[in-house]
Amino acid sequence: MTMHHKTLPRFEEAVEYLSAFTNYERVTDYKVGPATMGTERIEELLKRLGLPHTSAPVLHIAGTKGKGSTAHLTERLLNAKGYKTGLFTSPHLESILERFRINGKPLGEEGFCEAFAKVQPHVEAMKNHPRMKPPTYFETITAIGFVAFQQAEVDAVVLEVGLGGRLDATNVHGLPVIASAISTISIDHTKQLGNTLLEIAGEKAGIMRESTPVVLGPQESSVMAFLKECAKTLDCHVIAVGKDVTVSLRSELPANAPEAPQRLDLSTWRSRHYDVPLPLMGAHQLNNAAVALGLAERFLEWDNNGPLDTATIRKAWRSIHIPGRLEIMDREPWILLDGAHNPASAWAISEAVYERFPPCPRTMVFSVNRDKDCKGMLRILAPMMDNVIITTNGSPRGTAPDEIMALMPEQFGGKAVIEEDIGKAIELGREMADKAGLVIITGSLYLVGKARTIVNKDAD
Repeated sequence: MTMHHKTLPRFEEAVEYLSAFTNYERVTDYKVGPATMGTERIEELLKRLGLPHTSAPVLHIAGTKGKGSTAHLTERLLNAKGYKTGLFTSPHLESILERFRINGKPLGEEGFCEAFAKVQPHVEAMKNHPRMKPPTYFETITAIGFVAFQQAEVDAVVLEVGLGGRLDATNVHGLPVIASAISTISIDHTKQLGNTLLEIAGEKAGIMRESTPVVLGPQESSVMAFLKECAKTLDCHVIAVGKDVTVSLRSELPANAPEAPQRLDLSTWRSRHYDVPLPLMGAHQLNNAAVALGLAERFLEWDNNGPLDTATIRKAWRSIHIPGRLEIMDREPWILLDGAHNPASAWAISEAVYERFPPCPRTMVFSVNRDKDCKGMLRILAPMMDNVIITTNGSPRGTAPDEIMALMPEQFGGKAVIEEDIGKAIELGREMADKAGLVIITGSLYLVGKARTIVNKDAD
């Protein structure tokens, strides 16, 4: 299918074209390396496109936990300060357009098709390259993002790493990075990135650039020492959460009020802020907010702009909403969606449920991909549930429900059932929880994406 600039492709055609590409978001059996990932292909593609990634300054964010939330929080701060912003995140839950945001709003179908129409002929031409495989799905999507942001003439781009960092498609040569950030690192994607925290940290540290500041979220002590050594080698000034940027809860959260915002006190090397409401659930969001504030302040410093004032931060974050991150979708019963897919994120769900929701019947709708620590997640989440409904998630990487059932921990004393149809699983969850209860849908971003569509459709 060849498409020309003059007649834009239909959105559905563009999405279908992309679906045929090698997509490492949908397979598990690979290891990060030059044969699978690397920047050679996307750098060739961007060169053919006229280097669109160089058109605006970039804040680049890696990490295991919180990098997506941190990217959203950072973008909101810059936009509230008056900058026209581009935000690139992955994966998407329901629509590919979620990955590209201009001033906080998803790119429209027309804007996407315009960017796609520029990128697609060069992708086709690269299929005939004598020594290089054609770009992957994520590489092509990343190029579309850079073109869309160039076309929108944004002032700043907030760029979330897809996987790892060192060989990620976002980590291209010539990227005008003003500051990078590494949020908290935990064990995940072991087959791709390594089995130890330090191996994984080595991949994440690959986004550090010579003489470019790096904001470091809280880390396990050996990881922090390793990252600081990497920064020293590259002459990167370190901005550390807990030292250069601090955050604390201003007051105890109100009991049994899950939708009440957290109220934060924050400080940086440039300013102090008191009583900032943050309508995101979970203690881990405090550290994400601190990393975001550090990144935004560094950007403003680079741009010879004054520090953020408290009113601007409040304006930026007062209505922030991040789909699939401890997201309340309904009441009576409460329906809570979270894309947690590793034990560290499962702990965050556990803490949020105990801290924010009243004691009530709890039902979990659960599905997980094969490359994840299913047993570790169930060990944390299952014992706090009255019921567990094991389902599918529609991903080729998904674990069969009977395999998940076999991993249910002995400490679980409730009722566990299999319902492969996601819609029926959610309906059963509502029935089991009754109006006073809580339904938690988690284990996979694929599951959460499909669940959002179903729950929103039910609400209409």
